[in-house]
Amino acid sequence: MLSAIPNPPGRKFSHRAKVTFKSTAFSSLILAVLLISVALFLQKGADDMVNVSSARSIHFFAEQLAHNRFDPKHPPRFRNPRLTVGEYSANGTRMFTYGRNVLPPNLSDLSHGSGSGVGVKRLDNGDTAVVSLDFSDHASDLHRIQAVFLLLWPLLTVLIGVVTYISVSSSFRPLHKLLDQANSLGLSDRLSTPDQAEFGELAASINRYLDTIQKVVHRQEEFAVDAAHELCTPLTALRGNLEVALKRNDSIALASAAKKSIEQVDRLQRLVEGLLLAARPSQGQVTSCQADEVVEEIQARWVDQFSEKQVILEANTNPFRAAMRREELEAVLSNLLANAFKFSPPKSKVQIELSEDGRIVVQDEGPGIPESMRDAVFQRFEKGDSKTGGFGIGLYLVKKLLEQRNGQVRAIPSSKGAAIEIILAPAA
Repeated sequence: MLSAIPNPPGRKFSHRAKVTFKSTAFSSLILAVLLISVALFLQKGADDMVNVSSARSIHFFAEQLAHNRFDPKHPPRFRNPRLTVGEYSANGTRMFTYGRNVLPPNLSDLSHGSGSGVGVKRLDNGDTAVVSLDFSDHASDLHRIQAVFLLLWPLLTVLIGVVTYISVSSSFRPLHKLLDQANSLGLSDRLSTPDQAEFGELAASINRYLDTIQKVVHRQEEFAVDAAHELCTPLTALRGNLEVALKRNDSIALASAAKKSIEQVDRLQRLVEGLLLAARPSQGQVTSCQADEVVEEIQARWVDQFSEKQVILEANTNPFRAAMRREELEAVLSNLLANAFKFSPPKSKVQIELSEDGRIVVQDEGPGIPESMRDAVFQRFEKGDSKTGGFGIGLYLVKKLLEQRNGQVRAIPSSKGAAIEIILAPAA
């Protein structure tokens, strides 16, 4: 039983939008991490510079004070214009300050301002030396850089989204062309795309599937036409027999018509059964059967019918277990014996030979099969001799059933009639 693939609920976003969103989000996250890392690196570099400069400056200034080399009344000109120096007494009161900024009156009020570095060192006499470096302009520059990063992040995210959308749209363009082709495909049309990558492989796979569908539809059309044609033949004969009997209106004619009608009904039944078996799909796992037992059973079933026609039916078997259902092997042998029965003249012989390797040969002494027809007789509705009243379905059914079970069938050369050889696959 076929199962339909359920359709998903209404799709809110296309695959193109989803790919764009995911790619942009991932890229935006990486960009944010990168910008934050750069900002932190710049901030750490600035802090390290302030700390190193402050440590060097306080060390130098403390030495100047310790050796009385620094005169607050006549201080030297500092090389670093950012520097502010001062000294606090032992009780924390400011003694003097000199430089860009003014130090607070009390040591307890001294603090690290934004963008400044402060160095403090206690002298041997109890006083405290203080230096302050003003890097507020560097801090402002760093803040501006961080602000630029903050503005760049959404702008670059939008740019990445636009570029990704354009790229994804370009990548999906072959698929859109395939969809446009698919919407107007006929049974004999095929998809084509210059893209030899994934979409090219997709188109090739769909084309192979369409080839299979076309073959199936073609076989179904042929089967329907041929079956309708073949069914009309016995129905027409049946109707003709009944009309003749009604016109004559006597018991002998009615009896003859009834007998012929039964024959036509039997032919119709065999035709319908053959058509159903031929149309039935191949099944998967099968059970095996003992081929020699099936051959002997079929021989016993047909021997009386052959005897009425004065034809001898013999069977020589060897043990063999075939990978085939019992009813399938019975259908194969019955169709072969039905053909042999039709073509065998009175006082002739039909032999069934089963070898140890699974080969079965059905040999009759009829007119045989011409060499030019040895392959054609296994086609559907192909008749070797139209005068026999057959339907051309028997040997086709034999071929179909055997091929489904990894078997083979062929007409082999014979000097005294028709010889059909089948090769059964051994059971695992």
